[in-house]
Amino acid sequence: VDLDYTIIASLDTNYKTINDIVKEFTNKYIISYKLKDIYNDGINKKYTISYTIGSNEKTLEQSELNAFKNMFINYIKSNNLEIVE
Repeated sequence: VDLDYTIIASLDTNYKTINDIVKEFTNKYIISYKLKDIYNDGINKKYTISYTIGSNEKTLEQSELNAFKNMFINYIKSNNLEIVE
């Protein structure tokens, strides 16, 4: 399953900073993640990160997808960043 999240940061925040934060997020269902897009609206930079998540043991249920989403959103917010929910 691919899930996209858009992280909102100040104009002076570079991708290395975002990547350093994102790579510290752990979850047993993460297969991979990648930068999908960067958008500068003149006020903020918006980084879209695409996660591929799954399990070799079972098909993930909606509740597990929602738990991943909530954990990631809370993690990003705990690092003083905003995220499009």
